Amino acid sequence: MKEDIDLEEQIERCRRIAKFLTDDEMRQALEELADDYEARLNRRRAEKGGGFMLRHRD
Repeated sequence: MKEDIDLEEQIERCRRIAKFLTDDEMRQALEELADDYEARLNRRRAEKGGGFMLRHRD
């Protein structure tokens, strides 16, 4: 679904940008936003019977 793809792209974008920021507050805000988008996507997918995870741990 297009909205799912849009959420996936937003999650990736937020996390990618956050990696390069030197401002800790802004980095944290983007990580939290990505977490919110991921939770929304997981809820949508759970309703349809699927899951999704984009978080990469170093």
